Amino acid sequence: MFSEIKSEHMEENPMYGTVSYFIKRLKEIMMNNLVVDQASTLQVCYSQIKQEIRAYAENKEKEEAYLLNFERAFDNVRKDLLGQEEEFDENKY
Repeated sequence: MFSEIKSEHMEENPMYGTVSYFIKRLKEIMMNNLVVDQASTLQVCYSQIKQEIRAYAENKEKEEAYLLNFERAFDNVRKDLLGQEEEFDENKY
């Protein structure tokens, strides 16, 4: 499921790498989880998208910018879902 979503969103999307892009992407993944047999956790999505950014960023500057935007988006979505601040250990996943 994740690879299908990735292929739909990569290079052809001029918004790729923005905070709003990553917010939309994370929310789409969570909504898709409602209708699939094996859902991905938010933590799994977090790890996979970070790997994707590292693999596909054109250069180090874009990678750093994309990662920063992704972190902001992830925090936003996590707060929306949980309704509170909660510690997240990225090394756990």
